[in-house]
Amino acid sequence: MRANRWILTLIAGLGLPPLAACGDTELDASSEPAGGARASTDDADLDDDGDAPDETGDAPDEADDEPGEAAGDSDETDGAIEDDDPTDDEPGPLQPLAPKPLRPFRVMTYNVRHPTSEDTGVYAWNKRRAAVVARILANKPDIVGVQEASSGADKDLIAGLTGGDKPYAVFRPSKSGSPKLVFYRKTRFAYDAATGKGNESLPNPYGKSHECYPNANGRRAAWVGLREKDSQAVFLVVNAHIAHGSKCSAGRKKQAEAIRAIVRSRGKGLSKVVMGDFNTDPQATATKGETTISILESAGLTRAASHSGTTTKSKATFNSDWKKKGWKSSARLDWIFHSGGAITSTAPAIDRATANGITPSDHFAVLATIRAAK
Repeated sequence: MRANRWILTLIAGLGLPPLAACGDTELDASSEPAGGARASTDDADLDDDGDAPDETGDAPDEADDEPGEAAGDSDETDGAIEDDDPTDDEPGPLQPLAPKPLRPFRVMTYNVRHPTSEDTGVYAWNKRRAAVVARILANKPDIVGVQEASSGADKDLIAGLTGGDKPYAVFRPSKSGSPKLVFYRKTRFAYDAATGKGNESLPNPYGKSHECYPNANGRRAAWVGLREKDSQAVFLVVNAHIAHGSKCSAGRKKQAEAIRAIVRSRGKGLSKVVMGDFNTDPQATATKGETTISILESAGLTRAASHSGTTTKSKATFNSDWKKKGWKSSARLDWIFHSGGAITSTAPAIDRATANGITPSDHFAVLATIRAAK
């Protein structure tokens, strides 16, 4: 006992921690964390940059496509030399990423022919719709304007081109009638809310008893602002389908004037792409000399594909012998225009591919490449 007291007195004098028990008693194993782990956070799992991992992960966010967002977070203060100005410690605003030059992009206009009971067999919509989607995907356009997508055709096209891993988003101006759909490639374009979108009614100058009244009735022009993600260039995109019939030029002129007004009012300061079925060809025999196209050109629009002389079969966009074989007439009814200035167009093309022995529509798809002007 006396020896034990001496030992305890010596330990206290040296400032050492007291023993848990006298003699040969062992330390309780529970005094050490299980598995040799330490309660300190010094050894917490770290990601590659030395920061504690974010257990929530990186959730997808629509803002990922917004300009100016930093590609990642970095701590630039580590190892930095500080000066005596305390204001330097204040966080500054994020600097927007510098826009890249505009890369060429492909535009397509396609009248897909509305579903109708008049079309049977291979001409029926349910036999054609897969081929219509296939032609769009095969041509890989970045912007597509579709006409006559009525009676459920719009739903079929949207299902075939958007959602999941499919490449397009869509502006659907209406869920009824014959909406002038505008599809755009998700990796290249985004909706520009500052420009907006619309679906404007086009005037019908005829009385109800006039033979052209039904041809001009219910026509609309859809328009939407699309922003090219890399360059941040914003485009006003217009998709329209105006009055048909060789005798109905007055209706087309009035509707072209309305489209011109849309281009002028909605597209101030923007580059423009206007497309659609304009049901006229100033170089075709039936409507030779009609001014519909020149009205659109007076809005500062330029044809993406132009030619001189009478339209021939190789230049026609309407398939004149779609059902009744034997070419009857040649007309360029489907057009792509652009505003010129900062942009120009190249590589016009007409897709005449067939499926099941016919073209997927009685109109051919028309394409052009839009690029920055030199």
